[in-house]
Amino acid sequence: MYIVANFKQNKTLQEYEAWLNEFIQNVDWDKTNQDLQIVLAPSFPFLIPIAQQLEGFYEANQKIRVFLGSQTVSKYENGAHTGEVGSFQITDFVDYAIIGHSERRLEGETPEDVNQKIQRCLIDDLTPIVCISKKEEYDAISVELKNKILIAYEPIDAISTSGVGKPADPESVEKMAGVLGIPAVIYGGSINSSNIENYLLKNYIVGFLVGNASLDPIEFTKLISIINKVYE
Repeated sequence: MYIVANFKQNKTLQEYEAWLNEFIQNVDWDKTNQDLQIVLAPSFPFLIPIAQQLEGFYEANQKIRVFLGSQTVSKYENGAHTGEVGSFQITDFVDYAIIGHSERRLEGETPEDVNQKIQRCLIDDLTPIVCISKKEEYDAISVELKNKILIAYEPIDAISTSGVGKPADPESVEKMAGVLGIPAVIYGGSINSSNIENYLLKNYIVGFLVGNASLDPIEFTKLISIINKVYE
């Protein structure tokens, strides 16, 4: 099971530090399922300081298990690409990368870009969490890459970017998994503590990509508590 906090373009370093302190203190790490992959995906400038802050928490409590993810990576290996951040530059402290988020696709990210970014991640030992909103986006992923990635299904109407933010019916998520021909997906789309139980214990959902609800450390902690309670 995965739970991924996609902070998007939010928070300063001081706000991240305060968020992480409150989050770490409020999670019951003794009861947290060891199979739960908790992934935090802040903006690029804050990956290193958050990694360093986490190291301090690990020293105090070895039961704390939190992974870092990036919100994207460059499609280029390296070179003269001003403003880009290569997967090889962050692999020492990042384990996951969100690729092809609908907001980035709206900014012009193409299926070819997505494939190139997946390849860069795999070369540099990052696990790609590839976002799709429709079957055509899944079909555009290179066949040889599909069994090496995690798929996050984020229906456009379900995410806040659309202006609607209406969570998808769990059965529609199952239907999409069937259409794609894959056993399970990570679900993203207006997940919060009042609706996450609707999706838990569905064998076609293996995790959650969380946007707005991740901005509040207490709300994000509630999500983890609910997951732990259901799977205890």
